[in-house]
Amino acid sequence: MIKKTFLLGIFLLSILGFSQVAVTNIYTDFNNFWKSGTSAINPVNPNNSHNLLGFTWNGITYSTGVDNSVLTSNGISFQPNIFKAFPTSYTQSLISPSYIGVGKNFGGSGNVMQVPVENDLAKYLTDGQNGLDLGTGVFNFPSSGNIAYDITSINPLSIGDGTPDVLITQIGDISSVLDKYYFVDSMGNLVGNIYSVDFGTVPAVGNADWKFYNTNSSPPTYNAGVSNNPTRKLRLLAFDWSELGLNVSNISQVRKLVQIFSGQSDAAFIAFNTSSIVLKTTVSGTVFNDNNAGTPNGNRYVGAKVLLRDALGNTVNTLTTDSSGNYSFPNISGGTYTVELTTPAGFFVVGNAQGNTNNVLPITVGSNPVTGNNFGINQPPKAFDDNVSAQFNTPVSFNISTNDVDPNNGAVVPNTINLILPPGATNYVLSLDGLIKSFTMPGQGSYSVNSAGVFTFTPDSGFTGTPTSVKYTIRDTANLLSNEGIIFIKVEDFCYRPSATTGTTLDTKHGITSLGRAGSQNADNWPMVRKGAWTALESKTKGFVVNRIPTTAKVNAIANPIEGMMVYDEEANCLKIYTTTDDSATFSWKCLTKQTCPTN
Repeated sequence: MIKKTFLLGIFLLSILGFSQVAVTNIYTDFNNFWKSGTSAINPVNPNNSHNLLGFTWNGITYSTGVDNSVLTSNGISFQPNIFKAFPTSYTQSLISPSYIGVGKNFGGSGNVMQVPVENDLAKYLTDGQNGLDLGTGVFNFPSSGNIAYDITSINPLSIGDGTPDVLITQIGDISSVLDKYYFVDSMGNLVGNIYSVDFGTVPAVGNADWKFYNTNSSPPTYNAGVSNNPTRKLRLLAFDWSELGLNVSNISQVRKLVQIFSGQSDAAFIAFNTSSIVLKTTVSGTVFNDNNAGTPNGNRYVGAKVLLRDALGNTVNTLTTDSSGNYSFPNISGGTYTVELTTPAGFFVVGNAQGNTNNVLPITVGSNPVTGNNFGINQPPKAFDDNVSAQFNTPVSFNISTNDVDPNNGAVVPNTINLILPPGATNYVLSLDGLIKSFTMPGQGSYSVNSAGVFTFTPDSGFTGTPTSVKYTIRDTANLLSNEGIIFIKVEDFCYRPSATTGTTLDTKHGITSLGRAGSQNADNWPMVRKGAWTALESKTKGFVVNRIPTTAKVNAIANPIEGMMVYDEEANCLKIYTTTDDSATFSWKCLTKQTCPTN
C-alpha cells in the first residue's frame, strides 16, 4: 500500500545531479525506545502510534526535538535540532483506493467496534509530538492533487550547510511513479529546480504493522482485505535546500513550496528543520451534526460557514465545510485569532473543542498547524400535541413522548419532560433537577408524569368535561429543549365496561335477538357464546322497545314487581329498573339518567 502524503511534501530527490541520501537509522518512542536501521532491522514491528525522536543521515544522528532525554538515556549521541511536520491542507477529496493507515493496535486490535479514525486527513499527517507520528498516515494520496505552502523566509545559512532541511517518509510499498517538489515566486514561476523523489533506491530502516480504513466513506470503513497483510517497510529521505536549486541569489524570490502528488505516495509526515525556514501554517477543524453534545462527534455537517478573524476582529478568510464536514484555512501567519461558526438556521451549538457551547473559538497560531477546532451543532426536538379521553372517576395514562421526535435521527429523553404549571395549580412536585413532575388542579384532578414519559390524569370524583390543558417540554440527547407541546384531556360523562370474564367463565343463558341465531341447536350457539352477562340483546335492524307507562304513579302501582324488571316512565322521562341499592334489604324503581360503570 502506498500512502500519499497529503501534506506539503517538501522535498525530493534531485534529478539534476544530486544524489539521494537515505536515512540509515531511526529512533522512536515505541515502547519507550525503539531503534532500527538499514544494517540492523529491529525484529519488533511497531503496531501503534510512535513519534520520531531522531535519525541518522550522512553518518550523523540528528534529534527531532520530540524528547532528547530519551536519546541521551539510551546512549545515543546526536546533534540537537527541532523538526516539525509541514502544515497540511488539500485541494480534492480522497477516493478509492486511498486509505487512512494506523498501527494495527490503534484504538484496539484489528477491526474495533468504534471506528478509531475520521476523515480529517490532515490530522494523520500532522499528529503526534511536533507532528512526527510514524504510526499514522495516508496511503495512495490521489494523483493530480497539489499542495502549496506560503513561505515567510528561508535561512540562507541553511543552504548547503550539511544539515538536513527536509525529511520525507515513505511508509508503504514503493512505486515507480514519483512525486515532484519545487519552489515558485509570487507569479508562480519556478525558482531553482524541480525534483522527483525516488524511494526505489532507498533501503528500508524498519518495518511496521498497520490496519487500513477506506477514505471514500464517512466515517471511514475498515478494509479487511488490505489489513490482512499488515506489514509495510519504513523508508526516510532527508535533503538540503541546495538540492532544490536554491542559493543566496534566488531565495529572496521564493514565495511558495509546491508538491505534485503521484497518486501512489504513502506518508506519515513531511517535516522541516525549524532553523531553516519560517512558513505559515493551517487552522482546521470539523463541524458535526452532534446528537450527543459534549465532545463534538457524529455525522459531518456539509456547507457550514466558518470565519477566521484576526485579533482586531477583521475577517481573514471565510470557508464552508466540505463533503466531510471539514474546513482548513491555509497559510496563516503566527498570531491570535478566533474561529467563528455561523450557526445554521434552526441549529444550536451543543459543544466545541474547548468544552463549551460557544460558536467562537479563540486560538493562538505558531509554527505548528492548529487542528481540531471542532464544533458540534444540533436541532432541538419537536414536541407534538396529545389528545386523550378519560372515563369519569377513572385515571387515564399514556406516554406523551411517543409522538415527539428529534429531527437529526437522535432521540428524545423522557425523563427530561417538564410540566408547565397552569394558573391555579397547587401541590406541585419538583424532581431533583428542578423539573415539575406533578400538580393538582382543584376541582378537576391531578396531573403527573413519570421518568418513562407516562402521563397520568386522575379526575376528581364526579368530575366530567374538559379539564385545564397542560403544556410540557422535553429535551433530546444533545440536551436541547423542545417547543411546548399541549396535552388536551376530555373526561366523558359515560363509560363502557366489558363483561366480567375472570375466574370461571359462565355462559350467558338469556338473550333477545332479531338475528335468527338463538338456540343450542343453532350453529352460532347464541347467546351462550356471549360470556359473563345476565342477558344479551343483539339486533342490526330493529330497535329495543320497552313498555312505556304514562305516569310515575302507575309505575309504582305495578303489582308484584320483580328484580330486574324494566319500564319507561314517561312522566319522569327516564328508564326505570326495579332494583336494590342496599344489598337486597329493600327494592324500588330506580331512574337511570346517565350511563355509568357500576363496580358491583
